[in-house]
Amino acid sequence: MTMANLKALCRDTGRIEKGEWLRLYVDLDPDKDVFVLARGITKPFRDEVQRRVRQLAMQHGGDASNAPPEVIQRVDKEMYIERLLMDVKGLDDDGTPVSFERFCELLHQDEFIELWLATQKAIQIFSGIKVEDANAAAKN
Repeated sequence: MTMANLKALCRDTGRIEKGEWLRLYVDLDPDKDVFVLARGITKPFRDEVQRRVRQLAMQHGGDASNAPPEVIQRVDKEMYIERLLMDVKGLDDDGTPVSFERFCELLHQDEFIELWLATQKAIQIFSGIKVEDANAAAKN
């Protein structure tokens, strides 16, 4: 029987809390890269999301399940913007670079759901980075 290494189960919380540039997969052209500077999802972040959802529930009869899904999604997006996202690069609007402020506004627009989903996915993947994975990447 081979023993499992404990590091394989340990998240790199220091790296997740500090944040780094994450590639968003929003275009099939590999020459077009969009990156966000973001922190990963931590327990304090999840706790704050839950606190805000509970506050929201008070406005809907004390039950968050009565709150419209779009309201819950708005809380989620606001938390990502306030706590996790720090900057964006590589995104333009017909040749004009998109500022971080504009990027955050776009995340709330239904027309840019793909941008939101790519951002959310990149942060969620980054949030699961393990110490062992980080050490292997550093050696390459």
